[in-house]
Amino acid sequence: IYHYLSKFQLSVQYFNESYHHFTVSKDFVNMAEAQIGLMETYKFLKDYDRSIKCGYKAISILDSLGKINDAMDAKTILCKPLIEYGDLVTAEKFLKELFQFYTKKKDELSIAYVLENFAFLDFHKAKYEKDLETSEKALLKYRKVNDIDGVIIMYQLQSEIYLHEKQFEKALFFAQKVIELIKGFEDKR
Repeated sequence: IYHYLSKFQLSVQYFNESYHHFTVSKDFVNMAEAQIGLMETYKFLKDYDRSIKCGYKAISILDSLGKINDAMDAKTILCKPLIEYGDLVTAEKFLKELFQFYTKKKDELSIAYVLENFAFLDFHKAKYEKDLETSEKALLKYRKVNDIDGVIIMYQLQSEIYLHEKQFEKALFFAQKVIELIKGFEDKR
């Protein structure tokens, strides 16, 4: 709850307490879940080093338990902190692995999220043309599964791409699409 209320320091405190409690009780699945919560919270705090460490710890626990699907989900979440931290090589390696995994499973939402991460990777590499192609593919997937948050994120990214390319009319166009989508939401992110 604190995480969703953006009270991240309290969120870190409680995730750490949960992790230690689950360590004592040897509840490995919930230990991994606590690490995933910490990974996401540290990501929002822009503490990418800690976020990455928590992600690797969660993946290690889940792998050791043979929970491949959960480990892959954790690896998917880990990609954004890796990209923000600047470890683009590892992020790209994970994304290729994840894309194959979710394609075999025909998991459209996870494929969309992986494409979103590929788009962010291209953005950090300043490969804007490729980034637009990838973000458009992610956008189509998000629309297919009716994930409005994903659509908003892709429009925001496309606006940023055009902003970097100094194509201000197009940047404004996509920013306005974001505004149109969120106008009806109570949460005015």
